[in-house]
Amino acid sequence: MYLIYRWVIRVIYALLRFLPTKNRVAFLSRQSNRPSLDFELLESALRDQLVGWEFKAECYRDTNSQLIRVAGTLRQLILVATSKLCVVDGYTPAVSVPNLDSSTVVVQLWHALGALKRFGWQAVGSADGRTEKQAARLCMHRNYSAIIAGGEGARDAYAQAFGYPPEKIIPLGMPRADYLMECDKGDEASERKHASAAIVKRYPQVAGERVNVLFVPTFRREIGSANVERYAQDLAAHLPAKTSNLIVAFHPFSEHNGEAAAKADSETRAPIIHIPHTKGIDLLGIADYVITDYSAIAFEAALLRRKVLFFVPDIEDYRVSPGLNVDPEQQFPAISFKDAAALTRYMHDDRQEGQYAASGFWQYCDSYLTQPTLGATQRIAAYLAELVA
Repeated sequence: MYLIYRWVIRVIYALLRFLPTKNRVAFLSRQSNRPSLDFELLESALRDQLVGWEFKAECYRDTNSQLIRVAGTLRQLILVATSKLCVVDGYTPAVSVPNLDSSTVVVQLWHALGALKRFGWQAVGSADGRTEKQAARLCMHRNYSAIIAGGEGARDAYAQAFGYPPEKIIPLGMPRADYLMECDKGDEASERKHASAAIVKRYPQVAGERVNVLFVPTFRREIGSANVERYAQDLAAHLPAKTSNLIVAFHPFSEHNGEAAAKADSETRAPIIHIPHTKGIDLLGIADYVITDYSAIAFEAALLRRKVLFFVPDIEDYRVSPGLNVDPEQQFPAISFKDAAALTRYMHDDRQEGQYAASGFWQYCDSYLTQPTLGATQRIAAYLAELVA
């Protein structure tokens, strides 16, 4: 099946190459039905660098629907065949499978600031990854001219995950870092600040003196997805019921994403608040603590100096599949927990004694990410303009 799929894509692309090529930037994604925040910010900066060029996004959320997948790939193939610059944020068959014309520039702008868990070629052969034969037949992560990383700390992991030499990994930072940090540099009208205000307006229970605990688990398949719901319930049972909110932000690919709010409060459990149709990056603005497992949102939270705690009851399994680039329990033992009771005791002690800074997590992230953090969008735009000059 994969060989037929590859052959069909290559034939369609070869036919489309008879169409004229335009000075166009194509933003392509299978992560969501609309352009990502990184795409939107980068397009705005590129318009200043590539005056007179066209800009078009073709994004779809890759589900189990073959119709959506085929239609989305075909639309993306048309753009790939007729655009000089393609920017992707994940594995995209429309750029990786065809025998691309040598004049086409493809840049991978991965959808995270870094990589705690293994992915791509790192995960091949694991239960959560493809087999080596599948990955090879699907030409996974091929045809990239450059790969943009959020920082030097991601270089080795990205080189392994994408299957490229380290010099192909360009640590310029990520546009989302600009979005996160601009209003902390005095921009009172920043988009992020408005987004946080809108959340508080819709959910007034997150305002006031309650401690907002944001739980952001990474994506899990099948039974692992059900476990995440259980982990949320476990956390709610151990957080102080009268002084805490547990805000749950499921991964965009999770079947739970989009649930309309929230489970009732009780005398013994902290309320669980689901805030649908809201980026996890915007929820950071209202969070006092961020609990995750292996999600790269930990890096984003660190930029805002939010207190990140790792809740990893399944870490033994996760070390095997898909594997870890950064093992929280080994790297940050003081803030990594398999037990919800121990995690909430740490939070209580930290609020009393302020011990979090000693964990070293913020300092680790500072060294992992590009410095200076601000200005990544303009750096990337200038770099891409040079590639197509």
